[in-house]
Amino acid sequence: MGYGLKFHKIDLHIHTPASKCFADKNVTPAKIVETALAKGLSAIAITDHNTGAWIDLVKEEGSRKGLVVFPGVEISAAGGGEGTIHIMGIFDASKGTKDIENLLGNLGITPDKYGAEDAFTTQSPSEVIDTISRLGGLAVAAHAN
Repeated sequence: MGYGLKFHKIDLHIHTPASKCFADKNVTPAKIVETALAKGLSAIAITDHNTGAWIDLVKEEGSRKGLVVFPGVEISAAGGGEGTIHIMGIFDASKGTKDIENLLGNLGITPDKYGAEDAFTTQSPSEVIDTISRLGGLAVAAHAN
């Protein structure tokens, strides 16, 4: 009998058609879950640009098929040398779309900007990180570049 850590293969940066820049608008929540499972993933985070619209849809499908889905969002914050800095907020799997919309509201991102890659909060990256943390999330830099 083995004791100790168990490793899981996960992907914490998944976009859906809720991101306006997502190319294939025919992708379904079922396809996202099936692809994740086919790649051997045990969990994913849905982190669309400035929206949580598809989180509950993918979570529902994932729960039927044994995939853990963490709600998240990729937020564009003012302050990059070439424009904006992308920060992901990832939350406990018990959270959902409404929790992400609450975060976006706290950051001043309005519903008419949901999903737009060029939408951004005027808050600084450190303020965004603080807000994510205050609401119980984990802030992660979205891109290494």
